Amino acid sequence: FPVTIHRHSIRVIPVKPRMDSATLLFSKYGSVDNKSAKVLESKRHITALHRRDISVPIKIAINKGYLQKGESHLDYGCGTGGDVQRLRKLGYETNGYDPFYFPYNSVKKADVVSLIYVLNVIHNPRERVDVLLRCWGLARKRLIVAVRTDPSPSNTIPYSDGHIVSTGAFQKRYSQDEALNWLSRILNVSPIPIA
Repeated sequence: FPVTIHRHSIRVIPVKPRMDSATLLFSKYGSVDNKSAKVLESKRHITALHRRDISVPIKIAINKGYLQKGESHLDYGCGTGGDVQRLRKLGYETNGYDPFYFPYNSVKKADVVSLIYVLNVIHNPRERVDVLLRCWGLARKRLIVAVRTDPSPSNTIPYSDGHIVSTGAFQKRYSQDEALNWLSRILNVSPIPIA
């Protein structure tokens, strides 16, 4: 569920991501206590996809004119950097930051900041808000946000306000309305669906 957020409004783009069907890594008892939080943080990077093309949310942002050549772009939580590499090859002024793959890259304000499938892998709701607000503060013109809206697979373990999925990583799945309401409440802007 990608969203493009202008400094004065939000644009929403629903997308169905790929589902994972591997088996759970946790015990059959399905308990994950608070001591496991560090384990969950250490597993965030395994959710980064190795794509062969630009991600769907970024493609939509380009096609709708929300990411344009001549604008600076920061891909916050860029994972392995696939979108950054491909956008640069297309002539976009883009940089990426990821706490696992590119922790030493500088994080500077940009015309457009993208936050693609990052918020849904943060198990701590307060940290999720902090990351969203940080990216909103870095975006001079627009913030593009994508979160997963597909239903959680049946083989998950409830944890916090989401689930531990088969890879052992945390996933928070949103309904479109839930994501829109959350973004609106945190950023004090009105979301507008665009696709």
